[in-house]
Amino acid sequence: MVAVLPLLSLWSSSFAHADAAVERRLYPDRVDASSFLWNDWNRFQENYHPLYAVDDDPVTAWVEGAEGGGVGEWVRFDTTDLAGTTAVRLRVRNGYQKSAALFKANARAREVTVRLLPGGAEVTATLADKDGWQELRVDQAAGAFTGVELRVGSVYPGSKYEDLCISDVEVYATSTVRDNPVAEAAKLGRVKSWKAERVAAALVFKAGAADHMPLAPSYNLAAVAPSRDYEDASGTFGSMALMLERLRSLAPSGLFADATREVNLAMSGVREEFGAWKPARITPMDSRPIPRIDGVGPASLWSCFDGASVWADLATGQAHGQAELPAAGSLGYLRADTLGVFEATDAVSLADAMTAAAPGCNKDAASGEPAAVYAWTKMGPAMADRPARVEAMLTVACGRIEVREGSDRVSVAQLLVYDAAGRLTVLAGPQFATQFAWRGEGATSVLTAGRRVGMYGPDVLIREGRAVAGR
Repeated sequence: MVAVLPLLSLWSSSFAHADAAVERRLYPDRVDASSFLWNDWNRFQENYHPLYAVDDDPVTAWVEGAEGGGVGEWVRFDTTDLAGTTAVRLRVRNGYQKSAALFKANARAREVTVRLLPGGAEVTATLADKDGWQELRVDQAAGAFTGVELRVGSVYPGSKYEDLCISDVEVYATSTVRDNPVAEAAKLGRVKSWKAERVAAALVFKAGAADHMPLAPSYNLAAVAPSRDYEDASGTFGSMALMLERLRSLAPSGLFADATREVNLAMSGVREEFGAWKPARITPMDSRPIPRIDGVGPASLWSCFDGASVWADLATGQAHGQAELPAAGSLGYLRADTLGVFEATDAVSLADAMTAAAPGCNKDAASGEPAAVYAWTKMGPAMADRPARVEAMLTVACGRIEVREGSDRVSVAQLLVYDAAGRLTVLAGPQFATQFAWRGEGATSVLTAGRRVGMYGPDVLIREGRAVAGR
């Protein structure tokens, strides 16, 4: 993934300190939780994911998914790093406030502990058993603020269900450092887009009953090795090579066959910086969007600033987030035989695409979906039973998005390699590399598993199916 990197380093200097501390609302960059409820019957738009606690909608809620009534469960909100913070105020809609009946039927938080990160200042308080907004406040000596954790110490039991619910949490920080309100508000827009994507995913899979889907309805992530230190990475291709070398070191096991051919093909492209690969225009014959579902989803342009897409709770070994699928966003990119590859008559330079200087990169991509996708391909030979098709491909997705310092152009580079059957087997970026496993052949094959290595996160096993059984 490539961004205009100076933007990140300018954050501390481009906004001057104000004379007086001012309270402002912060929208979370990421929301994590100890658990959440999964259901077979509402797998997509009505799942009780922790992001539903920050969508400003009382009709949705975070619902914990552990056994028991929710005591000890927690939800954590990571925000913009804000130095000079002296106080944090939370507004909380306790319980499931979709209706009065559901409010009483499900458990509500009673005693809660609010803890500020990274400083550790905390307050324990009791929430009233009522709907509407309630407020909690934690003061600290002026210092760093990167997030807040809400941990449940006791509950008001539900009349029908044990599940603990929290409908919404708003975060307000008082600081002497200015924020960027446009960039903060854009985060809420991303949550709303995520909700819309889940509705779209439900429709895609519903239609998939008649039209085969190459993906399962859900995947879960499990950390299988701790993070590593890759400080010797050099640039986009250098870090991509490190991730591929790490993937090559994994022995075949279980679902995962020997991928030496695919990794070596990827490495040859990286070593020559794709100089021998041909610029191409890609037309996927399966143009349905890749659905963003639990566990996996297309890489977003926002990933340039969001950090690792997969992270782990080292205390439990659980992995969270969404493992990357092709940022180009169409299901056709999962199989080589559903890609039309044509000569790029208006080819841009790889350098311009990688630095988001290509013409298409200046188009608006507010939702995080690419405004343009450029590709460089390595084609395999024609066979007696089929024409030549792509063996490997470098894609650069780009567009203009809103960031802390204003709008700017960003790009995400990915390397895709297909196996002899034409299925996407290796997907790599500057910060990760993944080997995928499939079941079935040809048009009926389904991606069933993956093993992902990350530069800034744990090694992760991606498995088809639910992580937690729900009611």
